[in-house]
Amino acid sequence: ADNCLPDSFIERPSTLRFIESLNADAVDHLPARKTMGGPMLTKYAAEVTAEEDEDVRDKQNSTGGR
Repeated sequence: ADNCLPDSFIERPSTLRFIESLNADAVDHLPARKTMGGPMLTKYAAEVTAEEDEDVRDKQNSTGGR
């Protein structure tokens, strides 16, 4: 998200060549863009939301809700 690259970046031939140059076996384990934008994004968003909720609750508890 911080690099502003589109989801399709992971499937571009130039990206695959670059990753393959780093580690040829890694290319076979890359998720498809639909996987990254679907289930993986949903899971990550849920985890981040839960962490943020916990942080807010902790802050409220430590300050008496103020």
